[in-house]
Amino acid sequence: MKKRFYVPVLSWLLSAFLLVGMQANAQSVTLKPNAAVGEDADILTTYGCTPSGAGSPAELVNWDTYDLTYQDWTISALGCGRVSGQFLLRFTEMNNLPCNAIITRAELRLYGVSSSGFVPQGNSSYPGSPFPTNPGWIERVTSGWAESSVTWNSMPSTTVVNQTPLRSTISQWNDNFVVNVTALTQDIVASGANDGYMLRLQTASRYRSAVFASSDDGNASLWPELYLEYTIPYCNANFNYCSNTLTPNTYIFSANDPGQCLNYVWDFGDGTTGYGPNVVHTYAGPGYYVVCLKLVDNLGVVHCTECTPICINQVPHLSDPGVGVGDPGDIIGGKASVPKSLVSNNQSSRKVAHGENLYLSDGSITILSVNPNPAHANIDINFRLVKGSSVQYKVYNIEGKEVLGDKKAMNEGDQKLSVSVEGLSPGVYILEMKDDYSTAKYKFTKN
Repeated sequence: MKKRFYVPVLSWLLSAFLLVGMQANAQSVTLKPNAAVGEDADILTTYGCTPSGAGSPAELVNWDTYDLTYQDWTISALGCGRVSGQFLLRFTEMNNLPCNAIITRAELRLYGVSSSGFVPQGNSSYPGSPFPTNPGWIERVTSGWAESSVTWNSMPSTTVVNQTPLRSTISQWNDNFVVNVTALTQDIVASGANDGYMLRLQTASRYRSAVFASSDDGNASLWPELYLEYTIPYCNANFNYCSNTLTPNTYIFSANDPGQCLNYVWDFGDGTTGYGPNVVHTYAGPGYYVVCLKLVDNLGVVHCTECTPICINQVPHLSDPGVGVGDPGDIIGGKASVPKSLVSNNQSSRKVAHGENLYLSDGSITILSVNPNPAHANIDINFRLVKGSSVQYKVYNIEGKEVLGDKKAMNEGDQKLSVSVEGLSPGVYILEMKDDYSTAKYKFTKN
């Protein structure tokens, strides 16, 4: 006969697992669900015999009781020669852990009862007991089941991989167990399916039994609990991007670490968003945009964020027809006038240097590299000029504020300029370089 006892719902909230940071963060939580949340059930068989008043053999009945037992006994008083049982236990709150949580320790805690109408003899193993010992096994369940309908005949499958022994009981009543189930719990997390645990006798022969309280017990302190310790690994929201020289307003954004289980959420800085570790976005026109990548877990918690500003200048290729000679340095609406005479002097100026920190390099000045990157005291800016010119450099912080700058006359060809950044605070910076005709930008990091 199925029995269920409901107590007032225990308000239980798993604390937020927030980590915006740099290193693995140790956490712990104790799961102790009540009847409304806990999932546990006895599964019994009377080997085809229908006990008096039951209406069906035990293997066809869903047993959801105050007690959790694994046993093998006789029930001759009810007209059947033998009953055998084991029990299922699942902590659905484990699904509230962040998807990237790494279990480092797990303890299952079961609490004995002082009496049981379901198992009147209590535990079979204790000093002076006339009954055999009752060591058990705890195993990982590998298929689905429902607390409200599972029976012996519909019991889920289990695996003996990392099967964990349970000691024999040492008292007839009130024997509490603390079992290290770290490996089993790690296997549950790794499988992606939380089907819980099954507890059963190691030797299924008569006159062996063990009994514990279920989540339906009227005493909240006796509900089964699962204690977990886990870490949240380093969250990496760094990303690279590059532009398409044929469509200069189109950018390809790629997360540096695309294999994390977290959701990749992009904010392109123009009121639009994107999703996934790799995205392509086209801006409506030139402008200054701050692009952010957020890594969000299955609970909606943001674990880390990385933002980078980009500046889009719509600079035509030197080989584009119709580009006339204009006033040097005259850039109106993001368009630069480039003398046609420059085209024949250095065709390589049309090539864009591609690198993970490149922002924009298209025109008469091209930034080839910034070294070292990350920088500490100084940076060497390697760049190329189509024609000798006055070159102005500026360094902006992540908020777009100019923090360094100077202007120097430089010859055409490959050039190097050394700049001290020792006075800058650690962070991400944008280097902007302008000659008389165009602009190039490059991102670097200061340690």
